[in-house]
Amino acid sequence: MIKSHPSEELLRAFVSGELPPALALCVSAHVDMCRLCQREVKQIEQELAASIEHQNNDSADIQVSDDLTAMMAAIIDSEPAPVEQPSLVAERHKAKHIRWQDNKFLLPRALQRQIAEQPELVTGDSWFQLGKLWRGRLAEHQQWRTSFYYIEQGGEIPEHTHKGREITLVLSGSFVDGDEVYQEGDFIYRDGAHTHKPGASVSEDCLCFTAVEAPLHFTSGATRLLNPIGKLLY
Repeated sequence: MIKSHPSEELLRAFVSGELPPALALCVSAHVDMCRLCQREVKQIEQELAASIEHQNNDSADIQVSDDLTAMMAAIIDSEPAPVEQPSLVAERHKAKHIRWQDNKFLLPRALQRQIAEQPELVTGDSWFQLGKLWRGRLAEHQQWRTSFYYIEQGGEIPEHTHKGREITLVLSGSFVDGDEVYQEGDFIYRDGAHTHKPGASVSEDCLCFTAVEAPLHFTSGATRLLNPIGKLLY
């Protein structure tokens, strides 16, 4: 069961088109996986449409184009994207997944579009390895970096903090961060106020999607020596 979601503020900014592309991609992928956030996004869309209609009725100076009116009508009438069973997703999208050794991981639709543009990410063969962690990096989104991370059970990222925001979306397995254990679909927001040492659980591997706004800043022991080359992990 998904227990960690984007804040209402983030969802409203997502619907309004105000988020950086990388952050919007993370929110969109989570919404693909989460019925609760699908309903909340639809409600925000309806509120936005009603607000625009109200402004149009109250002011003759505000002219809403036919195209925008049609778009808002489509938003109101549309149903939230259903959370489909994996077998149905595989059939409809021709198995848009990441293959790792003998395993296949189906992706949210927002991320399926990304790997369609970067087919080299479909297998882990081209990913960068560091210990029990593998990274497959997507194209850059302005100053943000987005990546898939595959972490073997018991693997972890050394203790660090951030000079910007970091989003982690769990795609498969379980992800441990401090005393919290996150499961498939959980959306985890961190920034400079957090110092943590996240990783996979000791019982299963984990596949995540991440977006980071700035290089990690390592805070413990010998890993602090990595800070001058932190951009290699960014």
